[in-house]
Amino acid sequence: MPKLTLSELESHLWEAANILRGSPVDRTDWKSYILPLLFFKRICDVWDEEHQEAIETYGEDFDDEHRFQVPQDCHWNVVRETPANVGTALQNALRGIEAANQKHLYGVFGDAQWSNKDRLPDALLKDLIEHFSALELGNSRAASDVIGDAYEYLIKQFADATNRKAGEFYTPRSVVRLMVSILDPQEGETIYDPACGTGGMLLAAVAHVRESGGDPRTFFGKLYGQEKNLTTASVARMNLLLHGIEDFSIERGDTLRSPVFTDPSTGGLASFNCVIANPPFSLKQWGREIWENDPWGRAFAGLPSDNSGDFAWVQHMVTSMAPYTGRMAVVLPQGALFRGGVEGQIRRKLLEMDLIEAVIGLAPNLFYGTGLAACILVLRRRKDPRRAGQVFIVDASSLFRKARAQNHLEAEHAATILGWVQAFEDVQDRARVVSVQEIQEEDWTLNISRYVLPPIGEDIPPLPEAIADFKAALTRVRQAEDQLRAVMQEGGWLDDADQPTPQPPPKWEGEFTDSPPCSERGGERGGVIMPIKNIVTGQRVTAAKLQRAKELRQNMTPAEKMLWQNLRANRLDGWHFRRQQIIDGFIVDFYCHRAGLVIEVDGPIHATQREADAERETILRERGLTVLRFTNQEIMNNIHTVLNTIRQTLRAVSPPRSGEGPGVREGSSDLPPIGGSEGGQNA
Repeated sequence: MPKLTLSELESHLWEAANILRGSPVDRTDWKSYILPLLFFKRICDVWDEEHQEAIETYGEDFDDEHRFQVPQDCHWNVVRETPANVGTALQNALRGIEAANQKHLYGVFGDAQWSNKDRLPDALLKDLIEHFSALELGNSRAASDVIGDAYEYLIKQFADATNRKAGEFYTPRSVVRLMVSILDPQEGETIYDPACGTGGMLLAAVAHVRESGGDPRTFFGKLYGQEKNLTTASVARMNLLLHGIEDFSIERGDTLRSPVFTDPSTGGLASFNCVIANPPFSLKQWGREIWENDPWGRAFAGLPSDNSGDFAWVQHMVTSMAPYTGRMAVVLPQGALFRGGVEGQIRRKLLEMDLIEAVIGLAPNLFYGTGLAACILVLRRRKDPRRAGQVFIVDASSLFRKARAQNHLEAEHAATILGWVQAFEDVQDRARVVSVQEIQEEDWTLNISRYVLPPIGEDIPPLPEAIADFKAALTRVRQAEDQLRAVMQEGGWLDDADQPTPQPPPKWEGEFTDSPPCSERGGERGGVIMPIKNIVTGQRVTAAKLQRAKELRQNMTPAEKMLWQNLRANRLDGWHFRRQQIIDGFIVDFYCHRAGLVIEVDGPIHATQREADAERETILRERGLTVLRFTNQEIMNNIHTVLNTIRQTLRAVSPPRSGEGPGVREGSSDLPPIGGSEGGQNA
């Protein structure tokens, strides 16, 4: 029979997912059932081929003729012929194979609930088994590389189907290949991924050596990964095995709290030539309490806060680099490049140690589960002397293909970025070689826009021409509105009573003269609606969002009004606040730009949208902002305490500089709040 092509195999395997569509099995759990079935079928079909070959050669079968042992009552065909309680029979077969192959397969099939008939009825499970039975997956029909590539295809399809959750186990392969190419692993080197997900980065390192003409077998016994999630760790082990890699170490566990790979000879962590990872962004409650007395000495540059584990991952990876040849690449949110506090101190230490070699800013919305723009941080234990004391900073934010749900870094984009990094030379408007001295002068920030400015578009028209085009477009819009109104009146859909109040003609004169800030006037300037930009991100703000902010200003709750009376017009110790400020598409209740402080007032509705509020808060913190939350009741009952909390936060996040900015008036903390008594009760 002819060998299966990759497209044939991919098509058939994805049909298995369609069998589960509409079933009690949630799509986030599809991989927990389909991937183990594929692996089970592959093992049994290969065992059958090896058995037949042994009979033909020796007249009998021997255990050492098989890559994996399949006990007699644990074969695919036995499960297929089971008339009832199929899930139990399947679960027993999988556990039997694991027990017979403990060195390589123990726990590899994960913890799916095969015997739960409410979730996976016999009829549905039989349909899945029959679907897989239609394909022969032995070596004579499907080579290891084809099976492995099909398995990777399934993982990506599951990632696409479960976008929000996919970030926990899948990194876009174009980003993975770029990171591996930058590190350039060589034959026989050790590779370590402390947050290995489904094993894609380890496989990419093997593929890199194979494509460079090297022998991937030199990696056997030198691939290491740790993954916290049991199912994902199982998927990673199956992934490597299906790609023909047998000798590796994928362990389950919490890397930051309990690293698995240690070196008894030194009493420290094991060290590796290449360390590569895409850890969870800004992980909260990551294990700081353990790092306060970390036995592995990982907090060498500082102890990160509980709110973000980004630099805990970085320091763990640095500690895991080999002394001379060690290098690492890690994906981080771009907020890690410029956030202050202890993260700023850690960043400074890494720069002073001259470990950071490159910073690559990527486009937004490349990764599953987040629209944030990420970056790749490249560190090297010992830099090339020609690169000593320098950091290569790349702005690759414009290199992507836009798609409906997610942006994509294409192969040509990755090749362009790789070429820049390897050349380590300035590229106009794209990349710069920056000295550590210059970074020190910028207060140790690695914010890409401080060093690489985006190009100014060559197609920007002269200002008079732009104004003329704007006026013409506005006139056409009003003409279209008049035509639509006439049609609606003709059809009886609009009464005369519904006519809008006539507006005066636009005041074209003086539209660029000084006027109150746009954020205070709903975006109106000199009678013309101007395109407003987000005060933090610089992104354009839509008219609908401006209108919504205006409505919120006009419909503030009593608690919001009370707080605003104490914040407006620089009343709180001279700090300037705005209300209903638009940041990153969100409308925050109160905002102090000088201090980067957001104040949110929560009403009863927030009890039902805590997850959305948490995501919103995470995004704001990624922008380097501090977020305070108060309930309406807290403000109404104890305004004095609320204001003191705000004062303390303002002083902590951004103390006034000598001779500039807002000052704290003597005794200002004792001033009675507006709208509340000394005891904090509403007057």
